[in-house]
Amino acid sequence: MTSQGSEPPVGPLDTHSDATAGPLGTHSNVLGGAAAPLVRSLDNLTHETMGPYNIVPVASPLTQPYWDGAKEGKLVLQRCQGCGYYNHPPNYICINCKNRDHELAWEEVSGRATLYTHYICYDTSVSGFEEKVPYAVCIVELEEQTGLLLMSNILNFEYGELGEGLTMGLPLEVVFEQVNDDVWIPQFQPRSS
Repeated sequence: MTSQGSEPPVGPLDTHSDATAGPLGTHSNVLGGAAAPLVRSLDNLTHETMGPYNIVPVASPLTQPYWDGAKEGKLVLQRCQGCGYYNHPPNYICINCKNRDHELAWEEVSGRATLYTHYICYDTSVSGFEEKVPYAVCIVELEEQTGLLLMSNILNFEYGELGEGLTMGLPLEVVFEQVNDDVWIPQFQPRSS
C-alpha cells in the first residue's frame, strides 16, 4: 500500500544516485521537477465522479454537436452519409472514403463499448485532477465500428493501483457527468446488462 507522502523504491533503471523518485520511480531530472506525493490512498481505486472539474472543455464549431448531444444524455458522433464510416474525432471530410462531396452528419450511437486499453495516471501536474490521482485513463472501442475509439475515464469500478481488474474487452456503457449547466462529460462504467 502506498499513501500520501510515501514513495516506492526506485527500480533497477535508477542510474543516478541523486535522482528524485516519484510515485512510479520517475526522476525529476527527466520530468523537469520533483514529482508530487500521492494525494489519496491506493486501497480502493473507485471513482464515482471525476468532478469537480477545474478544466472544462470548450466546444469549437466542429465539436459543438458532440457537446450538445452529451448535454441531452446522448453520445453523438460524426458519420459519413456516403460510406457510413464514423469519424471521431470529427473532421471536415470523411477519413475513410475522403470524398469531399459526402455529407458528414451527427448520429446518436448506442454508447456500448469495450475497454480497448488504459493507463493509470499518477501525474499530479494536470491542474484540476491533483486530488484524483491515481486514476485510469481509458481508450474504449464503441460497438458500432471496429477502431471507433474514444478516450475517457472509468467510473463505478474498483481496480488495482496498476490497473489490475481493468481487462481488455471489459463491457462498458456511457454515462454523462454534469460539469455545469452547459457541459456534460461522457464517461464510461461497467455495463449493467
